[in-house]
Order: sequence, then structure tokens, then C-alpha cells
Amino acid sequence: MNYLRTLVLLAICIGFGQAQIDPEVASWKTGDRFNGRFWRTLDERGKTTYLAGYLEALQMAAGNAAKESPVQLIAVTYWPSLNVGEVQTSLDRIYDTPENRRIPIGDIVSFPIVMRSYGADEEQVQKKIAELRAKAALK
Repeated sequence: MNYLRTLVLLAICIGFGQAQIDPEVASWKTGDRFNGRFWRTLDERGKTTYLAGYLEALQMAAGNAAKESPVQLIAVTYWPSLNVGEVQTSLDRIYDTPENRRIPIGDIVSFPIVMRSYGADEEQVQKKIAELRAKAALK
């Protein structure tokens, strides 16, 4: 009886493991990271919450990092001239372009938006976005 119960449980577990993931939901990640397709499913509150959580995680990582480490320095100066609403607007604008939607959110937040907040010219920013787009296409 125990053997039969184990077989049934094993069959159920295997069945769940083989279940199909909705293709739309599967498209929300590039590699293991949420991307622009996911971003576009969020409402305004969800976007604000996502960015607040992102910054909180960055601050926690910085708190655990060695003093003056790159992680700690990034957390302190991440978006020096932008607030969360402006970052949210920047993400919306970047992800309005369908070709950019496979790029992970963290890559957009970490590179083009930071570059703009430090005054990089638009040609440099667009070059970086093109690099990120090519990298995302490989995943």
C-alpha cells in the first residue's frame, strides 16, 4: 500500500513538472530575469512597487558589501538626478519599442537609465541599448 501511494505521488509530481507554462507568461523572462514584456503587464502601482523593491534589494546588497565596494558605491549613487517616477517613465519609454522588450529590466535600469542620469549623450545610450538587445536575443 505504501508503495502504491509513493507511485501515485511520484506520478502527480512528474505530471506537474511536465505541465505547460503559458507561452505569454514564459515570455516575461529573458534567461531568469524579468524583462520589458513583464514590465508592460504591470499597472502604475505595480511598477512603482517593483522599482522600490529593486532599490531596496540593491541597498541590502550594499549593506552586506565591503565598505567602498562597487556594489556599495552603486547603491549610494544609483540614480543621482532621478526619482522613482522618472525611472518608471524612462522604462515605459524604452519598452515602447518592441525590439527592446526582451532586455531584462535590471539591465535597462543599470545601464541606459544610469547613463542618462549622469549626462551621457543619446548616441552612447542608444549604442548601449543596441548591445543589450543583441545580448538578450542570445538567451
